Amino acid sequence: MTAGVEPAQRNPGRWLRTLSRPVALAAGAGVLLLIGSLLPWVSGDGPLSFGWARHATGRMALGSRAGLAGGDAVVTLLVGAAALLVAAHRVWRGPLRGHRTVLIGAGALAACWAVLNIVEAGRTPTPTGESLDLSPSVGLYLVLLGALLAIGAGALSRPDPVAELTLATERAVRLWESGHEVPGLARLQHAVRTWESGVGTAHPAFSVALALLGRMYLQIGAPDRAVAAVEMAWTQTANWPQPDPHALSIVQSLQHDVRSLAHG
Repeated sequence: MTAGVEPAQRNPGRWLRTLSRPVALAAGAGVLLLIGSLLPWVSGDGPLSFGWARHATGRMALGSRAGLAGGDAVVTLLVGAAALLVAAHRVWRGPLRGHRTVLIGAGALAACWAVLNIVEAGRTPTPTGESLDLSPSVGLYLVLLGALLAIGAGALSRPDPVAELTLATERAVRLWESGHEVPGLARLQHAVRTWESGVGTAHPAFSVALALLGRMYLQIGAPDRAVAAVEMAWTQTANWPQPDPHALSIVQSLQHDVRSLAHG
């Protein structure tokens, strides 16, 4: 049984089709968050780059202070990296439910963090009892803009059932092949039932998942269920909305192998 386990063949055309507005917004959010985290977050009077000191007039001054100087920007750096990873993963795997959760959650965290830093600016006491008039600087505003873009990307992101089933199928097969047969079988059964009750059965991703489920049934000693699964998977290939040679070859190979082994 040498059939592959991927329901759909990856190709450059599929990558280009996934470059949608959520991808562009998530990538832009990541870039803005990373740049903003490295630029100054607060500024005040005086020529100093970092730290408290006295300038020529004898007054305490802070100058410009990068977000990383106080550690606050570490959070937004991580959020920016997460947004870029989501954008790249969406291009590679297609729109998934987790992308929406990560973008909205991380974007909201970064936005709250930026707003907190903005509202805390103003008259700030120094260690000597004097006070400085500090104001938000460019990095903080870039971080806030990047956070809002991440939230927008998450709001526009809609999971693709094909991408979800493809990922669930591959994870189930990996579990099965790593020796975790029970969770692998359960995961694939759940994915097939969810797809069947929601989207329908006339799709290459469903036929491949069902055929792989048939192979699992055969290997646990349930040949009747195995044959029924691969036969249904093969029957559904006639109802696909468009041909998929790669998926068809997987289903055909699994059907042949399961039938041959089940019938001795």
